[in-house]
Amino acid sequence: MKQLGEIMNQPIRTAISIRENDSTNKIDEIEDRVICAICSDARFVRVTEDLTDPKFGKVEPCICSLYEDEQTRKTRLQRYSQLGPLKNRSFKNIDRTGRLIQPNDQKRYCEAVELIEHFAEYPVGWLVITGAHGVGKSHLAAAIVNKLIDKGEPGLFVNVADFLDELRSTYDDENDYQYDDIIEKYKEAPLLVIDDLGGYSATNWAEEKLIQIVTHRFNSEAATIFTCRDITFDTESRIMTKLLDPGISQVINLGVGSTSLLTTTGAMESDEIEQFQFDNFDPKARGLKGEYRKNLEGVLQLAKHWSQNPEGWLVFLGGNGCGKTHLAAAITGHRISQGENVAFANVPDLLDDFRSTFNNSSTSNFEVKFRKMKDVSLLVLDDMGAQSSSSWAEEKLYQLVNYRHLKKIPTIITTNCKLGDIQPRIASRLADIQISTVYEITAPDYRIGGTKII
Repeated sequence: MKQLGEIMNQPIRTAISIRENDSTNKIDEIEDRVICAICSDARFVRVTEDLTDPKFGKVEPCICSLYEDEQTRKTRLQRYSQLGPLKNRSFKNIDRTGRLIQPNDQKRYCEAVELIEHFAEYPVGWLVITGAHGVGKSHLAAAIVNKLIDKGEPGLFVNVADFLDELRSTYDDENDYQYDDIIEKYKEAPLLVIDDLGGYSATNWAEEKLIQIVTHRFNSEAATIFTCRDITFDTESRIMTKLLDPGISQVINLGVGSTSLLTTTGAMESDEIEQFQFDNFDPKARGLKGEYRKNLEGVLQLAKHWSQNPEGWLVFLGGNGCGKTHLAAAITGHRISQGENVAFANVPDLLDDFRSTFNNSSTSNFEVKFRKMKDVSLLVLDDMGAQSSSSWAEEKLYQLVNYRHLKKIPTIITTNCKLGDIQPRIASRLADIQISTVYEITAPDYRIGGTKII
């Protein structure tokens, strides 16, 4: 992007000079032209690249915009925006209930939309919109750009996959000038939407270029909007730290009432977890009496109480089929209903997933996934002790457990092993009375009709 000083010192063929020459042919020519040679249709230029200048990061109208009528300006801004089929998206035609069923979920979604609409009025800093596919992230981001266009201000929208394709095409053509222009366009846009962050497969080279643009906009505090499914799961670690910086970024989750709050590893997907409720965990229905029934009633009350305000760790010990996973899933469902992010992982499957991610993709992707499990608000580690893993995988499990132990982050562990049979470094943390509540379920396996009576 050229600087204002450069522009003012060179002859420019713009609408101004054309009107001065009163040339009908030239007017037709300028109306047919698609791209302004000065600002690439952005209708603005940067004042300075000097980081010490108070005007750094500020923009001025390009000369070509000064004599445009309202409709011409809007047409050009729409062309510059790259919205394509999203050009008619607005806050007026979005479903503010999010197509959700529960009134509380609808209310939270509507409140999230109102926050995003407020950002559209005052687009300062970064906005990160997260949520599952189909919840309206791209619609809302496009609505912000369209609101700017209605006010005569520029905004640029790009899907990450399309951006990477654009970069690759210019790189293959060995057209350095065009390639530099593309990078500059996204660096300097007054407002930029980066849509579907994480929804792409990129080479290291292409990912570095994306990071370069994000870093530039972070340093200049340029207004930027990101949409992604999950920050800590989907994004490269260097980008993730910037997206989570409270000094510049606000994160709005549209995942209320949806599975976007839940990350699963293993056979327990969201549909299975929803089947396990506190209401269908009935100690009496299993024909148990005496100590077995009291034992189940006690663990049910403990799980219900802990789910209201999770603090520290909850460790369920017991044989197969005694209800450990049922209660862990019931707690998971309740915390999701409260808008909390939960990761539910079968430990053997989790370690297999760690190995696969580390071996088949970049180290940064593994680090992002590992960080997700370390920092998630509530982590369920189901069936610990059943794994047979390499020393590398066991070390990663220890690092995960140790991190959450030191940070005292709410965690649920289920195991059919005695603590003495678990890796000593992990067992000592599970048994730590300062953070952990350990409950041994003594009831028999309900799946094989165990109804021993005491």
